[in-house]
Amino acid sequence: MERTDERSLALTVTDAARLLRLSRPTVYKLMKEDPTFPVFKIGTRSLISRRGLERWIDEQTLGGAAV
Repeated sequence: MERTDERSLALTVTDAARLLRLSRPTVYKLMKEDPTFPVFKIGTRSLISRRGLERWIDEQTLGGAAV
């Protein structure tokens, strides 16, 4: 099993799911349905910005938005 370095700038869907304690399908749903979710593509691979994810969590917490 691959471990993600805490300094990694980009997370895989699996890494993000693990950090958020969500299922991979739920993360994919967020990527598809929430335009503010910090996903980007390199080729066909979808990655999540670590810093963007931290900001997104803060916005969800402070803004009271529901997914």
